[in-house]
Amino acid sequence: MANNCYNSITVYGETSELKELYGKLTFKKEYVDFWHVLNMEQPQTLEEVYTIVGTKWFTPDIELLEDSLILHGDSAWGPPVALFEKLVYQFPSIKVDFHYEEPLMDFGGKLEISINGTNEIFIGGYRDYLAHTDYAAYLFNAQWDIQYYIEDQELTTEVELKNLGIFESVEKADWKQLLCDVAKISTMNLYEIHFSQNPHIVERMFVAPNDEVIKDLKRSNPDIVILEHK
Repeated sequence: MANNCYNSITVYGETSELKELYGKLTFKKEYVDFWHVLNMEQPQTLEEVYTIVGTKWFTPDIELLEDSLILHGDSAWGPPVALFEKLVYQFPSIKVDFHYEEPLMDFGGKLEISINGTNEIFIGGYRDYLAHTDYAAYLFNAQWDIQYYIEDQELTTEVELKNLGIFESVEKADWKQLLCDVAKISTMNLYEIHFSQNPHIVERMFVAPNDEVIKDLKRSNPDIVILEHK
């Protein structure tokens, strides 16, 4: 069974070409018939299929609007980028805004395709793709991911949390604020620990309200300064 790659595609162009393209893409109701669309015989091997259209199958919902063609749906393993790179030669007026994502295989991308070529605006890992397309939404969702890890997986320090990879797509200037936002939705308290002998080191950690770890730290390290983020 293939992993499903989700695609969100907007095609702009002349009305006559959009209507003709819509007719070709909707020739089969259940899926896009690549070989009808491209006016060619179906290849004999799966390797050839992937080379020509980029995927084994594509099952989008397709809507024809006054000035564009909208496609949303899944394809097998990867996006049908190669298909649209060929279609721009059949329909030279069209320009394609192409977004795709696959969390299980950890990739996502944003492209622009026209007869002048393919412009790769972003190609990368899934988390990086989400952060690129909507950074505010990424930070919001990251709060709930971190809450799960600190409350259910007992990863309580900033260092441990950074090893998860969530922070790789977070701007360094936003790390502290993200943890403070987590504290607002968590049952755990957030503390910031400063070491007088190493003032450049700051550790942040989440602690359960009745946990004795903060008292133990103060007893064992009388020179440290501990601040609680309310």
